[in-house]
Amino acid sequence: MQHFAGPTSIAATPEDARIYERLMVLNRNSAWLPKLMEFLNKGRSVVNVGASHLPGPNGVLALLRDKGYRIEPIVIPAGDGR
Repeated sequence: MQHFAGPTSIAATPEDARIYERLMVLNRNSAWLPKLMEFLNKGRSVVNVGASHLPGPNGVLALLRDKGYRIEPIVIPAGDGR
């Protein structure tokens, strides 16, 4: 079984990795931002995205912080499985 370790693990060249990052993460994050802001401005919201869209200077978290939003993690306590 092959494990996915990020775009560079599936890219044939470093340029492929840069293209993947631009198309699949950066462009999508930028496109989502206005719609996310629209929902967030209506009140309390929960936003779910794939993990690769969160980190870095162009991640959803940084983009929203740059627009003045407060980002807080939600800690869900471990339960007994019920």
